[in-house]
Amino acid sequence: MEKQKTPYTLTAILKRLFPYFIAEKNRFLLTFVFVGLKIASDLFLLLMCRSILSVIESWVKGNARGGAHSIAYLVSHTIAMDTSSFTAADLPWLVGIMGSVVIAFFSVGYFRSFIPAKLISNVTFAMRRALYDHLQCLDLFFFDRTRSGEITSRLISDISQGVQVFGMTLTIFIFQLIVFCFSVVFMTRVSVPMTLLVTSVGVLILINMLLFVPQLRDRSLAVQKKLGVISGMANERFGGIKVMQSFTNEDMELERFTEQIDNHRSLTINLARLSSFTGIFSQSIPLVGNTAILGMGAFLVLSGKLTLADLTFLWMMRDHILNPFQIFSNLGEQVAIGLGGLERVFEFFDERSSIKDMPGAVPVKQVNGAVEFRDVSFSYPSERGQEVLSHLSFRVEPGMSAAFVGASGAGKTTAVDLLSRFYDPTSGGIFIDGRDIREFEVESLRDNIGVVMQEAILFSGTIRENIRYGRPDARDDEINAALKMANAWNFVAEMREGTETVIGERGVMLSGGQRQRIAIARAFLKNPRILVLDEATSALDSVSEHYVQEAIERLLKGRTTLIIAHRLSTIAHVDKILVLEKGRLVEEGSHTELIAKNGTYAAFHAQQFGKGKGA
Repeated sequence: MEKQKTPYTLTAILKRLFPYFIAEKNRFLLTFVFVGLKIASDLFLLLMCRSILSVIESWVKGNARGGAHSIAYLVSHTIAMDTSSFTAADLPWLVGIMGSVVIAFFSVGYFRSFIPAKLISNVTFAMRRALYDHLQCLDLFFFDRTRSGEITSRLISDISQGVQVFGMTLTIFIFQLIVFCFSVVFMTRVSVPMTLLVTSVGVLILINMLLFVPQLRDRSLAVQKKLGVISGMANERFGGIKVMQSFTNEDMELERFTEQIDNHRSLTINLARLSSFTGIFSQSIPLVGNTAILGMGAFLVLSGKLTLADLTFLWMMRDHILNPFQIFSNLGEQVAIGLGGLERVFEFFDERSSIKDMPGAVPVKQVNGAVEFRDVSFSYPSERGQEVLSHLSFRVEPGMSAAFVGASGAGKTTAVDLLSRFYDPTSGGIFIDGRDIREFEVESLRDNIGVVMQEAILFSGTIRENIRYGRPDARDDEINAALKMANAWNFVAEMREGTETVIGERGVMLSGGQRQRIAIARAFLKNPRILVLDEATSALDSVSEHYVQEAIERLLKGRTTLIIAHRLSTIAHVDKILVLEKGRLVEEGSHTELIAKNGTYAAFHAQQFGKGKGA
């Protein structure tokens, strides 16, 4: 497994996130259009309030006499902040204009909220799909060291949270920045001292944010990582609930889980402590600032440098200068959380599979089925120097069967995993029909190899969907034929919904034998030239074992088959037995030959059947 080293700075993350938004360019552009309209209507409402208040103030003082002006005149002079010529007769028109703008304000506000929300939903969908597709292509090294709960957490919650925060933040940032600029211009035309005071309060809010956001981000990331660990632990434990309960280890598991959630609680409390401390400053600065602003405004009115209409306008407008700073401050924690989530997501995107098509790789067109291991050695990256397989060499002719025998940890499963290129050998090579399997396209290679695992892995859905997993374009008659070949047709036909029966997560609604036969039917439907079989009848009752064994024997006919043997009674008929011991091939031959040899295989056989060595 290779991992691309990438600095996860804010700039780097936004640069990688931006293409997902650009892919939704129409909604992306519409977002800015409605943001612009929202800004225009928002500011114009405040200017209209100033005009109306100015007319009322002049009328109270006995001024504002004369006829009404045109709507165009009123609008243009309102924007220019020149209301000296407005009269009392203009007041109904001003109120009418303001009412029309209010209606437009609500309409624009709806689209300004809905379109970004749809944009964010589409970006979330695209990122989840891309990450899911990427994860499917990673080698097993990644999944060996990564908890399933952590994968789920990053795929679902981290993407959702990250896109939501940065999608909304982008819109809010642009909206508030433009509003801030226009507000400064309008306020400056009324009172420069008041503008400077309000802006100074905003700067203090911004400084407060810059001091604490980096710490919030780090603590938030620690909380999210710990949550991923907890999620993975819970999934793993409840997935094996029978084992836990059968060993009566509930108290021990509760203690382990308690330790993890206690660590999470401590991290969360530390985050909340810092967030609360930051919040005190974020809330106190505006309160003190508003007191100073109102005090200066009152002084300027009493000294005749401001009118009441201007003071009211400045008081309403001050929110448009302080709000950007306040919102940025309040968003600080959310941005930190979103940044931490996206960092975790892009960590997965940066994982690189060591199993990939080599330059010049070709598709597998036709397979005869000759399988050969030549001096194959393998060790896991985390255990370099400790070989799982050591100089393994053997050959299986087309249409023949070979069974791996050995104690647990001897390397049986690893050997067949290498054939499908779930891993690549550390040294040596694996050949099919005389060609190194690394010369083939990975997908094409796996299309020609069928796998029936010891634990039949089925997915939630119907029986039909699970069998069709072997060949998605299969017809119904082909599915039914596969069921019959796998000795599964009788029990499926007895079900009320037949092949449309929903079998639950991991096939929980079926018995062990039924699950095995569905898995075998899936292999029949795929019709591979090479078959890997992890013998699994040892856990079944005698009737189920008979049906499964009969189906397996039918499946093996005409295929090159590699079997991972758990019970020697099931492999006496195979053409070749390969005995592994600590990753090395120590014996090779037929059942009769190895019994006669009176070596390791004969000892295994005697142990299972209760006979003396060599019997």
